[in-house]
Amino acid sequence: MNSTIAFTLAGLLLLWNLCSIPSLLKNKKNYGSYFVQKSFIIPKWKGYGNSFNMKNRFGFSLNLFFVCLFVLIGLFGH
Repeated sequence: MNSTIAFTLAGLLLLWNLCSIPSLLKNKKNYGSYFVQKSFIIPKWKGYGNSFNMKNRFGFSLNLFFVCLFVLIGLFGH
């Protein structure tokens, strides 16, 4: 994979997580925790970009994992 493509994908996924931070802070204020208990996978037709519920701890962590993976591919991939 081209390093430019890998860094672009990592940047987009990181931007997705950064954009969800205000929502997480609102959840902390309203519900007492950053991540609410909702279903893990939600339908793509509901308008979410990658089918993972970003208010869910697992979906948020999985996106961060992919960011790290694409950064490593961009740095060390050929």
